[in-house]
Amino acid sequence: KQGYPSVKLSDIAPPDRQRVSLVLIRGEKRIAIIDNLVVREGDSINEGRIARIEKGGVLVKNKEGERWLKIN
Repeated sequence: KQGYPSVKLSDIAPPDRQRVSLVLIRGEKRIAIIDNLVVREGDSINEGRIARIEKGGVLVKNKEGERWLKIN
């Protein structure tokens, strides 16, 4: 293990590398899994907020603007 970081790579990866692995929409309930975290609309993630969860991805807004994270 010599030379390897002592933290998970996902903890030190830049925010623009976030990955959506699942979106679930059932009636009014909308949840997604981003980097192994379950999130809902309105939740905070890193330095942003989950603004919208759609069938094709998740809209994240922060002070710099907004971006869509597509399902991978």
